[in-house]
Amino acid sequence: MFRLVAILFCLTLPFNSIAATQVGNATVYIQKALATKQAKPVNFKLSSNLTNTTCSVEDTGNLSGEGCQGSGQIGELQIFGTESQSLSIDVRKEDSHSSLKFEPLLQSTQTPVITSGSTRVLVGGDLVIGGVKEGAHSLTYVITVNYN
Repeated sequence: MFRLVAILFCLTLPFNSIAATQVGNATVYIQKALATKQAKPVNFKLSSNLTNTTCSVEDTGNLSGEGCQGSGQIGELQIFGTESQSLSIDVRKEDSHSSLKFEPLLQSTQTPVITSGSTRVLVGGDLVIGGVKEGAHSLTYVITVNYN
């Protein structure tokens, strides 16, 4: 009998006395869209007759690797965005020639944070050379930039 009275008493309580309502807030921060511009391409200027070797371009433009003689240029990409925001940057090869492959690498000394409206990213990498003919060859790579 006591249980029945307790249950009936609970059913007669106003709904508001056992419920709670809270208004929440949402903060929205809209950042400037990221924009990029290639300031300098990665460039390998090699002597001919290189086969089955790998040449690397360093941040100084020097080439390293067995038999790699010539000069190079480190690539530079400028990134524009919201001030003081850190970035997540990924680089990957896009295509390759059957006897010429470029493996792009981000330089480890960079700080991926927007300062004074932009930051720059340096790209070097390894050029894997098979039996390739003389002349100009063009290979592409892709850099993906996101805010952290």
